[in-house]
Formats: sequence, C-alpha cells, structure tokens
Amino acid sequence: MVGETEIARKFFIGKYGEILAATFDRGARFADVDVAFVVGALTFVERTDDAAAVFDAWRTRTTPSPDSRTRAAGAFFLGLGYARAGHFDRAFALLVTAGFRTRHDPDPWVRALAFQGIACQCYFTGRFVAAARNAARAVHAAHAADFTYAAMLGTDMRGHSLIQIGQLQRGIVLLEQAAGIAKRLGLTNNEFAVATSIATYVTRFVPHVEALENVESLLRRRSHDSYSRRSLLVEAAVQRALRGRRTQAIEALDAAGRDALRGDSRRGRVVSLLARLWVTRCQYGAFACEDLVAQGHELIAPGDVGFRGELLGFEILVARATLDGEREQRALHQLRAL
Repeated sequence: MVGETEIARKFFIGKYGEILAATFDRGARFADVDVAFVVGALTFVERTDDAAAVFDAWRTRTTPSPDSRTRAAGAFFLGLGYARAGHFDRAFALLVTAGFRTRHDPDPWVRALAFQGIACQCYFTGRFVAAARNAARAVHAAHAADFTYAAMLGTDMRGHSLIQIGQLQRGIVLLEQAAGIAKRLGLTNNEFAVATSIATYVTRFVPHVEALENVESLLRRRSHDSYSRRSLLVEAAVQRALRGRRTQAIEALDAAGRDALRGDSRRGRVVSLLARLWVTRCQYGAFACEDLVAQGHELIAPGDVGFRGELLGFEILVARATLDGEREQRALHQLRAL
C-alpha cells in the first residue's frame, strides 16, 4: 500500500537524496505507490517545479479515479513546499481546497494529511488558533490510522502554533513530544528539524548562553533539510550580533542567503533579510535599516502575517530614528490591524 514501500520508508527517515538518485534524477520509472514520496523528496530539497511536474503527470495518467492516499500525500507535500516558499495561492489550492474535499475520507490516513495541510496553511498565514485546532484533528486521525509519521507532524505543528499565541511552555512540551516520536521511529531528519525549532525558540525567549551554544552545536551537524539549516543560520546570525560577534554574524547571514538562492524560496530570502535587519540595527543603529525595510515591503507577501509584523516593527524603529511621526503612526496602525 501507499506509505509502506521501501521508498516511503526512506522518505520518512529523511533520505531524500537517495530517493531522487534512484528515481527522478536517474530518469527511471517508479511505481505509482511511490509517486507521493518522490514528490515529497523533491519538495523537501526545494525543487517544487520538478515536484509539481511529477504530481501533475501522475494525476493526468490516473484520472478519473486516482489513489486517494497518493492524491492526499502528494497534495500535502507539494502544498507544504509552496507554503514554505511563500506561494500561498498555490498552497491554498492543494492544502485547503483539496483538504476540505478529503477531510471526511473513510481512510484516517488520508484524513490525517488533509487536516495537517489545512493546519499548515493556517499557520503560515498567521491563523495560529485554527492551525492548532486542525493539527489536533490531524493527530487524532493519525492515531486512528496507526500513521505515526503524521502523528509526529501534527504534534509538531500544534506545538509551533501554541508558541505563536504565547503558550511557550505547552508548545515546547509538544515539540519535545514530537522529537521523541521521531527518535523512536528513527526519523532522524524530523528529529533534527524539531530540535532546530526548539533551539531557535529558546534563544529568543530564554536568554541564556547555553541557548546559543545549542544552535551552534546543531549547525555543526549535517542537515538533510535546507529549511531547518537556514533557520539555524539566521538565528545564529541574530544572536551573534546581539553579543557583538559581528564577523561571525555576517558569515551566517551570507550562508543563509546563498542557501535561499539555491531554491525557489521567496520566504527564505525574507528570513535572511529580516535577520540582516537585526544585525544591521545592532551594528549601526535603526537609521541604517532604511533601505532594507524598503526591500522588505517589496518582498513580503500581505498574507505572511508574522514576517509583516516583524517588518513593521523595524519600520517603527526607522521612523523614530528619522523623527518621522506620521510614518510611525501609519506603521503602528498597520501593526494593530494585523
């Protein structure tokens, strides 16, 4: 069945490169039961155009009755890739429109990914309460299907969502549970991704020197997921700048920027730009952030609520540094509206 093949097992433990070397990159045919996991592997190395081509070709040749698991998993992985990159309109069609059609599917395996996809779209567009609610539904369906990978994803998403609405301790506990599930199953890549999330949250909210040391330690490990590595690099850049380690902060920023340019990740470029704003402010003051703030307004999508809120904070700092009261009030109004 879909989800029980050797390629699926390799996918769950994060061996994306091995999957692609044996299938897509070799030009070899692969079974329909493995299509979703080739799509997922391509997505997780930020090759969304290739992933879309594989998924669309499968849907074309299997109409009118494609396998429900492949359809659900392929839509989830590809939609998640679009959401991570900041292409929210494309993600909506795959995560929300398709998810609403399959959230009552008789197969709980399918329902788990449907609810997880809806949760992801909610999370990336700032609807954190709805993200937590749908992630909980995904966990319930995953347990009904004995689909532990999806249970881990849902627990992880619920933890992230609770942290975003201020429930730090509950959120960290859930992230630790997700990491424990990943470790027990040998899902090393997912365990690393969750550890990355915990480390970056702790550096922001618990200002101990050990927090930065944990980020630095994770950076020295090999990551199969460029998304996680980029998160570590930008967090390290900000924290190094706050501690006056200018050269090392710039090194991390440059590495994150190079990584973002390798994939179709507008959001990756946004993350790097926001980190550069933090570093610039620490080095030269808010006045020096003017040009970067302007770039941010061009780059950040209106639906990217978290990033837009952070950018408006810098807008206010620049307005105060330049004694522009009208600009400050305009940014404050927009921030309150968010």
